[in-house]
Amino acid sequence: MKYISRKLVAGVALSAVFGLANATQCDDVLDSYGYYTQFGYSQYADEIVQNHSECFPGGGATSNTQIAATAGILSGANSKAVTGRLLSPEGSPTAIASNGLPTRGMAAGGTPARWNAWANVDQTESNFSYTTPTLAKQRGENDILTSVIGVDYSISPTMVVGVSAAFDNGDGWGRNGAGARNKTDTDGYTIAPYIGLQLGKNWALDASAGFGEADFSATGGVKADIDRWFAAANLSYARWVGNWQYTGKIGYLHGNEETGNAKANGVRLAGTSSENTLGRLRVSAQASYWMNGFMPYAGLGYTSNVHRDSSVGSDPLGRDTFLLTLGINFFSLANKITGGIYYEEELDRSHSDNSVISANINFRF
Repeated sequence: MKYISRKLVAGVALSAVFGLANATQCDDVLDSYGYYTQFGYSQYADEIVQNHSECFPGGGATSNTQIAATAGILSGANSKAVTGRLLSPEGSPTAIASNGLPTRGMAAGGTPARWNAWANVDQTESNFSYTTPTLAKQRGENDILTSVIGVDYSISPTMVVGVSAAFDNGDGWGRNGAGARNKTDTDGYTIAPYIGLQLGKNWALDASAGFGEADFSATGGVKADIDRWFAAANLSYARWVGNWQYTGKIGYLHGNEETGNAKANGVRLAGTSSENTLGRLRVSAQASYWMNGFMPYAGLGYTSNVHRDSSVGSDPLGRDTFLLTLGINFFSLANKITGGIYYEEELDRSHSDNSVISANINFRF
């Protein structure tokens, strides 16, 4: 009798999974997912996640994109602020312009600015499309605007310490097959202290760690709270050859997001809490050319999500991709202001297209 009952329940569950593969709001999706997880039907629960990944802020597909566009952007901005100071050797065009010192000869006898205040704005656009276990096409989009402000201080010519804060807003949607779109919204912040050390003439090491929170909402009156933290480290290299500057960087980012049980119209949905962890390795190289206050540059990189672990299903998106970066930096000698803009695009991540447009400004004093 127990066997027949379990088979009957399993049949009903399977039918429900296929029914959920079409137009279903996130409140119904999460309610069904919570039911299956509580009663041990993990296979059906995982299929629901794959069919409606947009409804699960702690799922691999959604959370990994979020970590890259928040912790990844923040740690990268911290690293850029540090290396821009430590790897601009005395007498180089960037060192002279950044500190407001008028000539190479005076740079050696001048006093470099100890403080640096900076800001960074990044727009990340991510599109995904993949075939689910129920053979439906799941597709969607996530657009995340991340604004970062920071300030750092040069303790010595070879050490910089600072703190930064990032504020992010994400708008997205997901759709299974010909079903209606589920819309999503995320608002969060992250605070991160950082440190940079110069290791010889051409090398610098930087590290940062941060923590924060975010609010998630989705179609169907769904709301959830997210706790986040990350740690990152980068080793950078820079060398001047005439007016050319060649740089390289290798870095590792570890990001974590914990999502509490969701609520639908104020009602707690048991069994919907989740945790996602991402470990990302990134290697890049760049060539820049000094043009009397302007430095256009081009870069190539490679990134790999070497560690992905989610309590809510697997990540159907590609693990690796090459990167193309094009940008230009500017240096104002009179005002000790530097800045720049760049565009970066992932070239070959399977089931996903991602790009970033970024602008930054720095003021030395």
